[in-house]
Amino acid sequence: MERDTRLDLSDVDTLFWDNDGILVDTEYLYYEALKSVLLEYTYELRLEDFIHHSLGMGKSIFQMLLEKEIIKAEWKELQAHRDELYMQRLLQGIAPMRGVKETLEQLSQHYHMAIVTSSKRKTFDIIHAETGLLSFFDFVLTSDDISETKPSPEPYLSAAKMARRSPGQCLVIEDSPRGALAAERAGMHCVILPTQMTEKLDFPKSSIRLQRIEEVLDLLSVPNSSNS
Repeated sequence: MERDTRLDLSDVDTLFWDNDGILVDTEYLYYEALKSVLLEYTYELRLEDFIHHSLGMGKSIFQMLLEKEIIKAEWKELQAHRDELYMQRLLQGIAPMRGVKETLEQLSQHYHMAIVTSSKRKTFDIIHAETGLLSFFDFVLTSDDISETKPSPEPYLSAAKMARRSPGQCLVIEDSPRGALAAERAGMHCVILPTQMTEKLDFPKSSIRLQRIEEVLDLLSVPNSSNS
């Protein structure tokens, strides 16, 4: 990790975490469910298109295909079918990503923390039924709690209001450009932990790019007990 000596995080006392791609590895499962449904419509969704439109821009694949007249009015049925397939896979169990639990355990001793996700509450609850992560967080904000999702700043501004913090007191941890842009628009510092799906996308230049979640401890000068 390259430290930016100009970066001042001294006022930060609250961490807002994205969920999918940061805490749990669910994004490819979502893509597989979406691809499977669209194949029934004789459309093959390429991974790079999903990454660009959904993870990069935060746009609905169904809306994109509707605008191109590739699918028609029954897209809501396809959406429901996708959700069903995705739920079936999630119910098989989801484990936290490598290093997440240990890092959260240490950070929670020094910072207030919350999850800010574009997932629906029902989906989120299924994902975290057995992860053992929720005890580290003060609250969870899902897409059911807001009117606009990322890259709108609303999710993070709403989270700051719930936490009774100013944007300058908050640090966001994200894996996608749409999430990073939401944080930037909300006036918050943002750490990027890119996945294999998002590492080649363009992120706001204001973001702090790290490679491993444990590097958040170094960034915030929190002792890493796992190294001792």
